[in-house]
Amino acid sequence: MKGLKYIFHRPTWHKLPVLPRMYSTEFKLSDVDRDTQTLMQLTHTRCPQGVEVLKKRHGMSSARALIEQLPARRRPRRIGAKLLGLYRRAFGLTAYDPMVSYARQERRKMRR
Repeated sequence: MKGLKYIFHRPTWHKLPVLPRMYSTEFKLSDVDRDTQTLMQLTHTRCPQGVEVLKKRHGMSSARALIEQLPARRRPRRIGAKLLGLYRRAFGLTAYDPMVSYARQERRKMRR
């Protein structure tokens, strides 16, 4: 059961809508209310103004209502990648050729 939970699990931030990247403004975290802080963490927003943009976009008046009403992010599940990672971990394999780094080091030594 734990294996299935691992394969099908999606973190919360995968499920949330993506905000456009914008500049952050300076603010004191102690001045921001708890719901806005939670929304900033959930949506990876850099400042309270980003939360205001998100509230305006979804037509909500409070951060608490927005947290409860956020739509799913629709990010695809990466089941194949997770299964491949499990397989690699079980057999001690890597996704890259470790000898490449050794070859580069030897090439550098040969050039000197």
